[in-house]
Amino acid sequence: MKKFKSFLSRQQQSDNPLVDNQNTASRMRTIINDVIGGINEGFAFFDNNDHLILWNDRFFEIFPILKTMAIQNPTFHELETAILESGQLNIKPENHSRWLEMRAKQRKKPHSQTEYQLNDGRWIRVIDRHTSQGNVVSICHDITESKTREEKLRAAKEMAEAASRTKSTFLAHVSHELRTPLNAIIGFSEMMSRQLLGPIGNEQYQAYSEDILQSAQHLLGLIDDILNISKAEVGHLELKESTFSMAEVAMQIERMIAQRIQEAGLNLEISLSPHLPLLFADERKIKQILINLLVNAIKFTPEKGHVRLSISKSEQGLSMQVQDTGIGMDEGDIPKALEAFGQVENPMSRKYEGSGLGLYLTSMYVRLHSGKLRIQSKKGKGTTVTITLPLERLVNAAA
Repeated sequence: MKKFKSFLSRQQQSDNPLVDNQNTASRMRTIINDVIGGINEGFAFFDNNDHLILWNDRFFEIFPILKTMAIQNPTFHELETAILESGQLNIKPENHSRWLEMRAKQRKKPHSQTEYQLNDGRWIRVIDRHTSQGNVVSICHDITESKTREEKLRAAKEMAEAASRTKSTFLAHVSHELRTPLNAIIGFSEMMSRQLLGPIGNEQYQAYSEDILQSAQHLLGLIDDILNISKAEVGHLELKESTFSMAEVAMQIERMIAQRIQEAGLNLEISLSPHLPLLFADERKIKQILINLLVNAIKFTPEKGHVRLSISKSEQGLSMQVQDTGIGMDEGDIPKALEAFGQVENPMSRKYEGSGLGLYLTSMYVRLHSGKLRIQSKKGKGTTVTITLPLERLVNAAA
């Protein structure tokens, strides 16, 4: 800066101011040309009447048709028209007028950017900025590489989504096909285990038929879970809503899991707040939510442990909570437990059976009801799962 001021001082002291001023202007133009010539992007400077007055070589490398026009100080509109008429832009002739109108509107903004696709496949981004004096600076970037990456990512995403839809459709089809023979197996094995058509000669055969029934029911439940996931992934999982009593649902669930509780040697406690309001929701899915949570609690709670289901009204809505004194898990394992087929234990050595879909489906059903699910757990101390359904799903019993 000091050197530059010294240079100006010497010019002012010259005996021939006119010549020296011309030399100074010439030198300044040289300096400016050197500066903008070193810019990697295309550079163009327009005066306050939108005439081109300054540019660099890179600008003409991108738009070579403009090189012959530059010395005539064309307007921005004339440059854009020449580019369009040259066919360099990938824009159909019938859209030229609309394109010029759009660019004229953008040009009036203090800052704007436009992306061009050239007929050779390259992509150019032009950024226009207004200066405080009403001039416009245009910077042209070649963004072909980033556009290519975006296109590859978009194509990969579309392929992944198509593969996911194909998988979901396939699983849904296979699940429907498997249900028919499974229902027959369940029906016939149930008849045999109950000896509805007369006694079975060998008691061991009866035990086998009961094993077949249990295995078939387990497999049917797994198929139903997979079918529900497939429906959810393709957006076909819907709620069949009605108004019902959560107290009655709790009693039904207690009867359904009574045998499991007894076989596991656990203590079950059900706590319901008095005067529970009715709930407007999908009753079947609400039952499935609570059964999934209770079955999980039973599965991971050692003998003589405790499992508790509590349902109450809170300021946020209806609160349903399942607590157990089971093996629990580390806080970092909770997100994994909520994944489809998620297993906290090592799959090669885990002790507990299950598909790993229970919590995932539970979370999905809660979201469908616009509810929230929260899991608190500590290794060796047990787990508490709290589900809150919004206030708008509660119905005044008197109404």
